[in-house]
Amino acid sequence: GILWHQGESDATMEKIPGYEKNLQDLLSFFRGYSGNPSLPIILGELGSYTVKEEMRHNWSRINEIIRKTCGTSTLNALVETGDLKPREDNFHFDGPSQRILGQRYAAAFLKSFLQNN
Repeated sequence: GILWHQGESDATMEKIPGYEKNLQDLLSFFRGYSGNPSLPIILGELGSYTVKEEMRHNWSRINEIIRKTCGTSTLNALVETGDLKPREDNFHFDGPSQRILGQRYAAAFLKSFLQNN
């Protein structure tokens, strides 16, 4: 299983306090729904290239929560994004970075799968 993180909309001062619980609940739901309690789930960080200071701070907080959540189980794996580049919109990853993300997700999935089987 792979969770492609779409947390930009959760990166607000109002939503951040409940984000960790919501993320843990989502992981539990995926494992329960799949009927596979050892389902590997890959968590991807948000980008680190946002322009606005408040947004950069909030994305950083979300990434901290993702890293913390990832560390709660060997079934979770992390895909880091700090070195990747944005598109012109400073919101999405550019094409080369998206290809790198795909490679990182595949490597993380294989590592997690092999560790847990």
